[in-house]
Amino acid sequence: KDILEKNGLSDIHLIPCPSAYLPSLEWYDIPECENRKIIGFSITDRSLAETQREFLFTTIIILANWLKDNSFLPLFIFQDSSDDSRPAQYFAQKKYTCIFPNTAREAVSIYRKCHAVIGMRGHSVILASGQCIPVFAIAYNKKVQAVMDILDLTEYCVHQKDLADSKKVLTKVVKFLCERNTIIGKLKIKYDLFYTMNCQYCKTILNVLNK
Repeated sequence: KDILEKNGLSDIHLIPCPSAYLPSLEWYDIPECENRKIIGFSITDRSLAETQREFLFTTIIILANWLKDNSFLPLFIFQDSSDDSRPAQYFAQKKYTCIFPNTAREAVSIYRKCHAVIGMRGHSVILASGQCIPVFAIAYNKKVQAVMDILDLTEYCVHQKDLADSKKVLTKVVKFLCERNTIIGKLKIKYDLFYTMNCQYCKTILNVLNK
């Protein structure tokens, strides 16, 4: 932080992970994804108490069922299959499509094809928003909340304690989907800022390494 500030980059709190700007790969061959709007889910039950886990799974199933009934396709994206093996098994058993990207670039390529993303993992929010894909967040830690704050999307964020009220969460998600175009506009403004700052950040790091 001291080195970055000495090199004139004082707003380092504005920089999400540079992996959000990786170039996309070829789209995965998932036949059921061809003709429906994909809603990506990045769900983790890490750090959740057993009662909260029950609320999470129940609420996500209610959301996924509503989306299916309204011509969307829920797609569960697990970036860490070992850490999230329990929710991965749960939603696969419920006959929902699950996909397991091996790298950040693969994940970017999947998020880029989504109509919108419902994310708990911090990197799901970062990678999707870096592609200007609208994100609705379930904040189970301060990192997720902080990213939504700097994206100016706090109104599209619920906390894990809110999962007990699935009707409230569904109402917010429906509002989120209705305001998709407005959210994309916000993300495009942030994209330019973050992209520029990431370039400055990388140049600074390279300069330091080359000294």
